[in-house]
Amino acid sequence: MKLKEQKKRELVLAIYNHEMVQFGSFKLTSGKVSPYYINLRKLISFPRLMKRIAKLMVSQMEGFDVVAGIATGGIPLSSFISAVGEIPGAYIRKEEKAHGISKTVEGDVEKKNVLVVDDVTTTGGSLIYGVKALRENNAIVKHTLVIVDREEGASERLKDHSVTLQALLTISEIMEILNKENLLTREEYQALKNYLSNKKS
Repeated sequence: MKLKEQKKRELVLAIYNHEMVQFGSFKLTSGKVSPYYINLRKLISFPRLMKRIAKLMVSQMEGFDVVAGIATGGIPLSSFISAVGEIPGAYIRKEEKAHGISKTVEGDVEKKNVLVVDDVTTTGGSLIYGVKALRENNAIVKHTLVIVDREEGASERLKDHSVTLQALLTISEIMEILNKENLLTREEYQALKNYLSNKKS
């Protein structure tokens, strides 16, 4: 089930007004340069907005036993979803603990139908890591859910692992909504369009 257009617009404006979407020239961890930057890790400082997003994500979920977040951006998100939806939670570390009981996955996931959540996905690497870690712990994983999909191949890569990707928003939707609201300059809009068309070609 997709979000209604009005809900998408409200969400885009909320993250924009909280300065979680920026435009300019940003070097990504991959070394590539992007004309925009999305920093949803700031959500933890805005509990009311985080709760609102968690409710939207719960509205997209059905039939899951556990919601699992990926370190680090997905952990506070999954905690809010777990509390709002009264769904058991779990989380996936980026590496095993060096002390105590060595575990990549925290939470009871064995033979459970688990939804993997994260704040943003680009190529899907973190989500695939989470899916594999959960499956190694005998969880059933077929679906992932993020706030924003940067539309740089995550959906296609997840399909190779028999997993679907759902996003509250795509970067294309964010771009079009902000443009309609006259919140992008002509240059910013064109740079975004060019960047996205190159990524999709």
